[in-house]
Amino acid sequence: MDIPKTSEEYGIDPKLIPSNDTDEAKTAAVKGLADFFKSIGLTRSQAKQVYGQYIGIIKSASEAGILRQKTLADTFEDRLLKDIGDEKTVTETKEYFKRALIALGDKELVKELNQSGMLYSIAFVRGLADIWKAGNKEPPIPQASSGKPEDKKDALPKSDQFNQHYGNRRNK
Repeated sequence: MDIPKTSEEYGIDPKLIPSNDTDEAKTAAVKGLADFFKSIGLTRSQAKQVYGQYIGIIKSASEAGILRQKTLADTFEDRLLKDIGDEKTVTETKEYFKRALIALGDKELVKELNQSGMLYSIAFVRGLADIWKAGNKEPPIPQASSGKPEDKKDALPKSDQFNQHYGNRRNK
């Protein structure tokens, strides 16, 4: 039989794992698989087939995650409107949420929120917007009294205004 004496003899290549994991994480995963293959007495050929299935599952899960993210992003506006009920409050909620993210000033955190899908979570967006709204008196959108046109100004503060009001917390 072609059963290796040690798990390292299976020759499983961690570089084949399709993920954003570190090389160390991939190596650890391969070691765990090879130890498992050895413990159940797989031949090199059987291990190669099982490893191929493992790689296929990882690819499918990754593709499903990408599709999920796209679906969440594509349906976000409709889901938020359905949850909130009116366009004006949706616009205000999105503006408060943007301001809260800017105030956090952590680009890596925003990147992680995007990758996890939290940027498109209605509960998260509304919650963070509510927290921001509670701590800030100014409305997110210029408010005009009835019959008067609204001023056309950028709802987000300019860099100097932001830094003066909130401190310089942005990543450079």
